[in-house]
Amino acid sequence: MGWIRICDKNSLNDGDIKEFDHNDIKILITMIRDKIYATDRICTHAYADL
Repeated sequence: MGWIRICDKNSLNDGDIKEFDHNDIKILITMIRDKIYATDRICTHAYADL
């Protein structure tokens, strides 16, 4: 798998959270202090959508 474009950096503000699905993978994107983080959107212990 390569890079996947989700949104423009300018569309995110500090503390914003965006959700994204790709090929049955649920991803959570957030910006904190001008850095962008991506993580699994599913809680690992309860299999709940964050």
